[in-house]
Amino acid sequence: MIKMLLSGAWGACVALVCAQVAMTWGAPSGAAAPERPQPTPVKLSPLSVPIIADGKIQGYIVARLSFSADGARGKTAPAALDAFLSDEAFRTIYSDESIDFRSLKKHDLAAFAEKVVERVNARLGGPVVLNGFVDEFNYVPIEEARRGPPRGETKPPR
Repeated sequence: MIKMLLSGAWGACVALVCAQVAMTWGAPSGAAAPERPQPTPVKLSPLSVPIIADGKIQGYIVARLSFSADGARGKTAPAALDAFLSDEAFRTIYSDESIDFRSLKKHDLAAFAEKVVERVNARLGGPVVLNGFVDEFNYVPIEEARRGPPRGETKPPR
């Protein structure tokens, strides 16, 4: 009878030790891994920026932009993040002297998006905006803007 009780106690101890080892085997050590920021998408409404040359409006740049922001820091930003992004994108396009549609050339959209991200982060005092994406970047001459879409169409032709 005693042998049976000792065997049962021994089995219970082995089961408890095995359960403890199994619980701690895959657990991380004392130092927690650094937490990655969870990006939050921020999609801006389309911007319409006038292009002025020779004292007249020559046309408009219509741009649709989106950004990814640090979710935790974006919530603590002093104001709506999309307002800062729209304002800085408008300022960057409006003040860019290299945009001249009388002599067409490629515009570096990656550098443009990076510049907007840098300027917004500088205004907010930290890395709140992670990346910038250009969804659409079109030039509409003033003649087409005044004329509007053709009859029967609700969207401008692509």
